Amino acid sequence: DVLAEIPLDCCYSMRPKPAAVKERQRSCKSANELASQFVTAVDRLWHDMHNHSSPHQAYFATLPKRDAVWSWYDIPESYLPLLQNSALGASIAGWEATLYGCSSSTGSSNTHTPPEIRIEDARYTLSLVTTRVFGPWDGGRFMQLIPLLDMADHRNDCPHTYAVASCSSVLAGKQVAPAENGNSLAGKDETPAGHGEKSDKRCIVWTAGDSVGAGDEICNWYKFLLQDMSLLSYGYLQEGPVAQQLSRIDRHDFDPRQPWDVSEAVEGGGIPFEAVAPEQTAAELARLTQLLTDLTATDAELKPSMQPHARDTGGWFLQHLWLWRQQRQAAVAAEIMRLQRQLLRLEAAHRAVEEPKPQAVYDRLLAWVQESGAVVNVAVQAPAGITSPASACKADAASTSCSSSSSSSSSSSQQRSQHNTHEQQAPVEASAETADEQGHSKLLDVRQQQQQQAVVAAHALKAGEVLAAIPVSLAYPIQGGSSDDIEEAALQILLDMQSLSVKPDSNSTANTPQPYEDAAVSSRAAFWQPFYAALPAYGSLKTMHNMPASYMPLLQHTELEHLVKDAALQTELSWAERLQASADAGSSSLLTLAELKHMIAVVSSRLQVLGPAGLGMLPLLDLARHDNACPHTTELEPCTIPPDTPAAPYQTQGCQDTANAASRSSCAAADEGVCMVWRAGGDVAAGQEVCSRHRGYLLPDVALLLHGMELPEQQQQQQQQLFAIDTSGVDLQELLGSPGATPEQPPPFKPQDVEGIAGAASAELQRLKQLLQNITSNEQIEAAGAVQPSPEDWGSRLLWRLHALRRQRIAATEAEIGRIAAAVAHL
Repeated sequence: DVLAEIPLDCCYSMRPKPAAVKERQRSCKSANELASQFVTAVDRLWHDMHNHSSPHQAYFATLPKRDAVWSWYDIPESYLPLLQNSALGASIAGWEATLYGCSSSTGSSNTHTPPEIRIEDARYTLSLVTTRVFGPWDGGRFMQLIPLLDMADHRNDCPHTYAVASCSSVLAGKQVAPAENGNSLAGKDETPAGHGEKSDKRCIVWTAGDSVGAGDEICNWYKFLLQDMSLLSYGYLQEGPVAQQLSRIDRHDFDPRQPWDVSEAVEGGGIPFEAVAPEQTAAELARLTQLLTDLTATDAELKPSMQPHARDTGGWFLQHLWLWRQQRQAAVAAEIMRLQRQLLRLEAAHRAVEEPKPQAVYDRLLAWVQESGAVVNVAVQAPAGITSPASACKADAASTSCSSSSSSSSSSSQQRSQHNTHEQQAPVEASAETADEQGHSKLLDVRQQQQQQAVVAAHALKAGEVLAAIPVSLAYPIQGGSSDDIEEAALQILLDMQSLSVKPDSNSTANTPQPYEDAAVSSRAAFWQPFYAALPAYGSLKTMHNMPASYMPLLQHTELEHLVKDAALQTELSWAERLQASADAGSSSLLTLAELKHMIAVVSSRLQVLGPAGLGMLPLLDLARHDNACPHTTELEPCTIPPDTPAAPYQTQGCQDTANAASRSSCAAADEGVCMVWRAGGDVAAGQEVCSRHRGYLLPDVALLLHGMELPEQQQQQQQQLFAIDTSGVDLQELLGSPGATPEQPPPFKPQDVEGIAGAASAELQRLKQLLQNITSNEQIEAAGAVQPSPEDWGSRLLWRLHALRRQRIAATEAEIGRIAAAVAHL
C-alpha cells in the first residue's frame, strides 16, 4: 500500500545558481567545479531558508535546529582523537579546505568562503544537506530535499521502498507496482520528466514493503550503514545487530587513501573477512589484536581529559562517541574470536589436504552402504602417502621458491626445483619441446602430491559379475538440479558436517570418524556422516566452481570466462544475502564463502541422473577412477536380493533419516527398488583397481573444469581430440551447466564428399587455424605467464593443471588441423 505520494514540486532542488558558480570559478580558478556547485547550492539553501517569501517555508520550519543535527562537518577537532584513524581524521579536519580552498599563483592555499555566509552557518547548512538529501533522480542532475520522507529514521532492515512514478489521486490503500530495484529512481516503464514538463505530474511514491499497524513508526532505508557511518555521517548510533559488527574504519578493506569510499562488501551488508589460507587469517588476527590494544590504551589516555566542545550542548555527541568506542572494541574482540575459530578450521583443512584420509574412513563407508542394503564386492584403499608441497620442498623466504628434497643428480635436482616453485612465473612456452618436457615433470609432481584412493576388487570376479549394486535411494538427493538447488545442498552438507563433532580417542587419528551419540546432532547429519567423511577435503578439489578469479586468463576463451565469472557472482550474491540475514538475526556464520564454493564443486562433480530418483550423489561409485576406455559398466537395474540377505537392498526416503542400522534394515522391508549396478566388463583379479565411466566420455577440458580431475596420460596421448569448448557450435551452458550430464564421445569433423572440401571443411580449417593463432599469440603467452599462484590454490596444483591443459589444447588443435587437412588432401 502507498504510505505517501509526494509531488516533486514539493521538493527542494539543490540546484546552484549558474552565476554564483561562474563567479566562484572566476575568483578562484583552482577551485574544483563540483565543489563550487555544491557550496553555491548550500549557500542558496541558506538564503532561501531565511527568505520568508520562499514557497518552501513550511518545510524549512520542520528542519532540525543547530544543536540537533550532526555530521562530519560538525565534529570538533578536539574530538578527532576518538576516531583513532588518521586518514579519516585528516579528511574531517580538512573539509573547509576541500570545499572552499583556493590555491594562489604562488602555490599557497587559503580558505575562501562566501562573505555573506559565516563558516558556522555553512557548517550547519552542510550538515542539513548531508543528513537529509536524496537523489538526483528522474533524469535530473541535482539532489533534492524531500518533505516528510526525510523525517523517517533509517533502519538497515527497513522493508519500505520509494521510487519516482506518475502522480495519482491520493486514495487510501491504493496499490502501486513495486519499483524494480528497491529504492531506484524510476520504475521500469516510467519516462523521466523532460525540461519544461510540469513536475507535479511526477511523485515520490513511498510504498509499504511489509504490513504496518495504525500508529506504527515508518522507517526509511538510505543504504547499508555500519555504526561509524551512521554516527559520523548522520549523527546517531543504530540499535540491533549492526552494533556488533566491525565499524567500516576497522575493516580489512578500509582504504585510507579514500577514507569515505565504501567497499562492495560493506554495501552488501558488511560481509566479514574471509580467508582462504591460514596465513591470511593470522595476519588479520594480528592487525585486529593490535587495534584492540591501541583502542583500549587510548581510552585510558583520553577519558580523564576529554571535555565537551562548545558546539556540543550537554556533551551529547561526545557521549555517543564514547558509546561507539565501547561497541567498537566489543566488535573487534568478537571478530578476533571468530577469526581464531576460522584459523583452527583452516589449519585443520590444510592438514587434511596434506595427509591422506585414514583407511578407517573408507572401511566405515563400505560398512554403511552394506548396512543400507548395497551389494559390494569391492574395497577402497586409502592412499599410501601424499607428498605435499610443504614436505616436498622448503620455501626460501627471499626468493619464495621451493627446492626438491630429492638427492638425485645435480641437473635432475635443478630441473625438479624449477618445477616445484610456488611463486614462479608460468611454465616456459617458447617451444613445444620445452613446454612438453616441463609440463610432464610438473604434472608428475602434482600427481605425486595428490594421490587418490583406489577402488579395488575384494576378490576375483568374472566378466558380467557385480562389482557393486547400490540402491538409488541411498543417493544424496539434489532436488531440482538448478544452481540454487545445488547451492542449497552444498550448504546443508556443510551445516551437517559442522554439527558433527569428531571425537578422537587414544586409539584413533584425528581424522578417524567416531560414533555420534549426541542428541543435539540431527538424525540426518548422523545418517550421512560416513558419506560426508569420504568427500574431498576442503582445498583438495578445484573446478570451475571454485577457480580463483586470477586464473581466468589461462582459460583463453571469452564465453567460458563469462560463464565461470557469472557462476561465481551468483554464489557470492547469494552468500551476501545469507550473511545479511544472519546479521539481521543477531548471529554470525562460522562458514565461509570459500567453503561453500568448495562444496558446490564437490556436489557438481559427483551428480548423477538416477532415473526415477532424479539427481543425486551415489556413495562409493564416486570414488572410482574415471577412464573413458573403462570396460566396466553402470546401469540402472532392479535391485536383486542375494539369498543370504534377509532385507531388500532398497530404502524409501524415510529410511535415510534413521541413524540406527537395525532400524534402517527393518525400514528397507520388502520393496524391490532400483539399483545402480556396476558390472565387470572383463575378468578382474583380487586387489586389481577397477575404474568407472559413469560420468560419460570426458575430454580433458570438461574433466578438469567440471570434475576437477586429470585424465590418465595414456588417454591424453591416445585421444588428441579437439577440446569440447573448441567444438564448432558448442553450447557451453549445456556442456558445463547441465547437472549430471554424461556426454558421449563427440564424432570427429569429417567432410563427406569433394564438394564439402570447398565449403564446410575449408571453413572449419580456417576457424581452427584462427583459434590456434589466437591461443598461441605472444599476447596470450604473456597473459598466461603473468598469472601468479593464488592463495586459494593450495600447492598451486590447479595452476599447473591449467598450464598443462593449455598445452594439451594447443596440441589437440594442431592435431585436428592436421587431421582435417589430411582428409581434405585425400579427397
